[in-house]
Amino acid sequence: MERYLVRYGEIFLKSDPVRRRWEQVLADAIRERMPGVVVRIGRGRLWLDGPVDREALSRVFGVVSFSPVVPCLLEDLDRAVLECMFLHISAIWSGTPSPCA
Repeated sequence: MERYLVRYGEIFLKSDPVRRRWEQVLADAIRERMPGVVVRIGRGRLWLDGPVDREALSRVFGVVSFSPVVPCLLEDLDRAVLECMFLHISAIWSGTPSPCA
């Protein structure tokens, strides 16, 4: 399953009630463009699970950037970073898109 972290613009500057409302509006806009994607709101970011259409996501108003994520426990972080680095370097050497980019 694909997972993405979505960062948004100036919504975080708003008061709590206003920020929550605009986070919901942004989440709804993503759900509308990608019906199969689960959108979770948490800690000033949006988390997406499912078949993410990167092109469609880049065109959602309010989305500043997004990145694929690899969920792991803190104690497994060093292993996960090395694994992702290996995949990224292998992709560069083979001339294919990196799965970690």
